[in-house]
Amino acid sequence: MVLLDATYKTSRLNLPLFFLVVKTNVGYTCVGSFIVQNEDAGSITEALVKIRRVLDGEGIRINSFMIDKSAAEIKSLKTVFPGVTII
Repeated sequence: MVLLDATYKTSRLNLPLFFLVVKTNVGYTCVGSFIVQNEDAGSITEALVKIRRVLDGEGIRINSFMIDKSAAEIKSLKTVFPGVTII
């Protein structure tokens, strides 16, 4: 399972910073991050497409994501990772 979460107001720039976090045998590890200018489905999808290319190149498959209740995140994940479970 991968956790996708955005953090806000952590810097003087008001830009959403997203983290991709996975649970390992020793805890949780950040395996990716991205910043978008707007937290909308188009921007998030654009970033996730690039991450998906890297994952596919490495042969890594994701079967589930855990997110907060963000319509933009849900729409993006369903577009980029069709068939994935969203919790």
